[in-house]
Amino acid sequence: MSVAAIVLCVAGAGVLDAHARRSSIDQSRLIAARLGVAQIGNPGWPPSKLAPGKAAKVRNVAASPVVRSPVSPSVTATVSPPVTPTVTPTVAAPVAPTAAPVPPPDPIRAYRGLGAWMDWWDYGHPGDMDPAAIVDRLAQRGVRTLYLQTGLWSQSPDMLNPGVINTFLDRAHARGIQVVGWYLPGFADVDHDLRASLAVLAYTSPSSQHVDGFAPDIEDRSAIEQAARRTVTVPVARYPGCARNCTKTMVVDGSSVDVLARFNAAISDYSSKLRQSVPAGTALGAIVPDAKNDERAPDYWAGFPWAALASRYDVLLPMAYWSVTKPAACPAADAGTYIRDVVATTEALLGSPKPIHPIGGVADCLKAQDVTTYVDAAKAAGSIGGSLYDFLTIEVSPDKEAFWSALKRLNSERPLDSLSTNRCCRTVYTQTRFRSTVSGPGPPGRDGQAGRRPRRWGRAEGPGCAGPGGSR
Repeated sequence: MSVAAIVLCVAGAGVLDAHARRSSIDQSRLIAARLGVAQIGNPGWPPSKLAPGKAAKVRNVAASPVVRSPVSPSVTATVSPPVTPTVTPTVAAPVAPTAAPVPPPDPIRAYRGLGAWMDWWDYGHPGDMDPAAIVDRLAQRGVRTLYLQTGLWSQSPDMLNPGVINTFLDRAHARGIQVVGWYLPGFADVDHDLRASLAVLAYTSPSSQHVDGFAPDIEDRSAIEQAARRTVTVPVARYPGCARNCTKTMVVDGSSVDVLARFNAAISDYSSKLRQSVPAGTALGAIVPDAKNDERAPDYWAGFPWAALASRYDVLLPMAYWSVTKPAACPAADAGTYIRDVVATTEALLGSPKPIHPIGGVADCLKAQDVTTYVDAAKAAGSIGGSLYDFLTIEVSPDKEAFWSALKRLNSERPLDSLSTNRCCRTVYTQTRFRSTVSGPGPPGRDGQAGRRPRRWGRAEGPGCAGPGGSR
């Protein structure tokens, strides 16, 4: 390879790196600026710019001229009578090859391959594992993306345990691991949920690290149910201490129909405002219910706004927890059929092809066969990645080595154009309701590690299957 070619390769790599860093920094600064001046929902706010020194460096690299070797001039044939004419051939120096075009950045890179989940129960509490040690373990396991819960509607502040989040961001990026922040909205106060969501995207650690993506966990309606409850006074029969006109004060739940309507409308409202409030090109994921919940509890999930989610989010992460169908003994199972059904039903409900990352689990009720068949089905369906819920639950499983051995196959690469949609979208699926013998919440949690607080899966008041975060 010529010196000129090497120069061109280095210059091209510099431009790509500068573009990626500038885009990432500009997005974070733009969101931070909007938060500071209450520009939520206004896409007209002008983008920030790089610091003069860094901008100049990017411009200098981009503007570097292409260096080519000089071409030797032609030599004219000379005739000297009576000597026979001699012609000297023209010799041109080799020309440096044209630089290969720089591939565009992958907007959904953070959602590809093997992921691992951490919820707020797993960090920042006395006795919890050191976050740096967690990240090192993730790297050893081949994890490409850490899905880290940053907050939930019922807790303050917007970013929980920022000191620990700083360690996660810094260590993960140092080990080549992406970080997607996730938040559990309550949907009773959409402006509050929106502010907390944008705070995740705007957050920067002291060493200038920030999340690589964001995904709301769309499933919890308990805040709306609480808001719908009201206190009423009703007449009652006489009782000791009350001779006449006796009354009783009590709290009654709101209409389930009204709660469902508010929930579905708030999801659409929040999702629309979130998309409008982030810079163009921001890749948003949506953690969504298991589509088979429509079969287990059709009234509970009636009218869920799947089409609205398809138009507002770039990646769908369905909580495909086949473990909720298992008996208490948690025997080994073939997860393949379940995963294929979830992916197919989700796509049918969305109404358009979308990249899908099915979340499997819950890991405390799985066996090695489950995970192997889950990975096989996810890859066969063209999923862009996969994961089990959650990381620390996997780590205390006696089958953890077999789990990780199978899960690493989710990192196998395919061309980007084949990952933009799922291969199974080429088949026409209908919204058939599959039979299920199980209804109700997922299995209760287990205190999987000594000294850790108990984990509570599912919801006491609803028949849905709780996923990342849930009503916990």
